[in-house]
Amino acid sequence: MISMKYKSNRKEVKQRMDMAQKLMLEALGKAGEGYVKLNTPVKTGALRGSIAYKTDKTSVSIGSTLTSEDYPIYIEKGTSKAPAQPYISTGILGNASQLKKIAEANYKL
Repeated sequence: MISMKYKSNRKEVKQRMDMAQKLMLEALGKAGEGYVKLNTPVKTGALRGSIAYKTDKTSVSIGSTLTSEDYPIYIEKGTSKAPAQPYISTGILGNASQLKKIAEANYKL
């Protein structure tokens, strides 16, 4: 009779998957921030300089850190007096295929 023992690697695999996801989100954040900055209109440079990313365990957010001002959304979406100058959506959606490649290249166990 052959005796076999079961050893679970679940904990190690979960840790490696979590680390891979963290590294992928950081890479996406850095790249996405760069793409958005390239598309940000420059008047004084304050808006472009405020573009940043942050990650949590499952997502990455990219946008302006000018939270006390409405200026970033007015530029992105426009107003009744000024046309929209999309920089976030253009930066991200216009580079979706590149971002997908970055995600695939950086999600490694």
